[in-house]
Amino acid sequence: MSVNPSEDQEPGDPARMPASEAAKAGPEDTPDGQRLLRFKILISRGHVGAVVAIMGEDQGSIAIVARLLRDPSEIVRSFSASAFRQAAWKNTDISPAVVSLGDALTDASIDVRWNAAMGLGFAARNGTNISVVIKALGEALADGKAYVQSSAASALESAAEKGTDISAALGALVNALKDAGIRNGAARALKRAAENGTDVSAHVQALAGAFGHALQSGDADFKTESTAVLAIAARKGTDISAATVELGKALGDRDVRVKALAAQALRDAAANGSDISAALGALGKALGCQDGMSELDAAEALENAVANGKTRDAALDVLLKALSDRSIAARGNVSTALGGAIGKCATTGALDAIEARLRGEYDALRKTRRYRMGWEREVTGAAFSRLIAEVAKKRDELASKRDIMLDDMPKPPKKGGVYQEMRVRNG
Repeated sequence: MSVNPSEDQEPGDPARMPASEAAKAGPEDTPDGQRLLRFKILISRGHVGAVVAIMGEDQGSIAIVARLLRDPSEIVRSFSASAFRQAAWKNTDISPAVVSLGDALTDASIDVRWNAAMGLGFAARNGTNISVVIKALGEALADGKAYVQSSAASALESAAEKGTDISAALGALVNALKDAGIRNGAARALKRAAENGTDVSAHVQALAGAFGHALQSGDADFKTESTAVLAIAARKGTDISAATVELGKALGDRDVRVKALAAQALRDAAANGSDISAALGALGKALGCQDGMSELDAAEALENAVANGKTRDAALDVLLKALSDRSIAARGNVSTALGGAIGKCATTGALDAIEARLRGEYDALRKTRRYRMGWEREVTGAAFSRLIAEVAKKRDELASKRDIMLDDMPKPPKKGGVYQEMRVRNG
């Protein structure tokens, strides 16, 4: 039985062929194959804008054009990648092409690689999920061509900003901090990742090394972004003890932003229980810097360090030494830090340790000539007296809380029971 095509049927259309002839048709003779061929002709003739317009109106065409990214012709691959870059820039959802664009990041043509990285970056900015190509983007950071590398870093930053987990590229991003051409973009991507809660704990040692180089680089933006990564990580609870030496050096940087971020990082690290003893001396010097922010964060960092059992004695040494500083700002910050540390004490043992140090230093101060001359008596002596009074007040507060807790316990029906024995033992 023969099939006679109607007037609107095209000769050779597999949909209109007899089954025996359709079975013999090649891939280019299928409807998708014919569309692919038409797209290839448009691309080959440089009509990229037309292809971009079609993809913007027909979502089904995106997967077909993505097949051209594997075409033998470099020109076809390059123009196809460019079409996806332009389409994503115009907010077209290119989700069906994400995997193919990830594969194109290893193409022999630099134009294909650059367009693919840019396209993925624009797609991520638009909210497209590109998680399947995060590792490939990380590998592209070592491409060797600066604009491919910077585009890959930008794509990772956009992905992290939209909440995508870029853990698979963290190691590559940390290594990229050593490359002067892309280190700023890599630092921004790491900052976005840290802000989203990505765990960077396994890379703190490497981050500390890169941060040390950043401080020596003279690149203000790089220093700021690198410091921000550590500050955000500390705020999220990551132990950044390995970076405290470099953060201490950053407190002496000329850039106010770097100093403030370093002080914030140390403040949060101490609050999390990290050992920041290597930076305590630098924090003491920062108490009198008077730049508007970093000295306040330095004071709070020392406050947290006193409350932190790992660094209490060393932090007290720094603060008590600074309490005799002739700088009014420094003395005020020290008093604030010590007062805050006293307020954070949760046990009488911690209060006893602080009070013993305060009284010891105060007794030593009263034997000095400066104290006898009057200046220390009026200023520093008054500060010691006030702090010792705060210790007594906090001790009373803890005792009151303890009594309330004991009063809330079930009382035995007769004297001499457990309740009375506990009151005697704890009273």
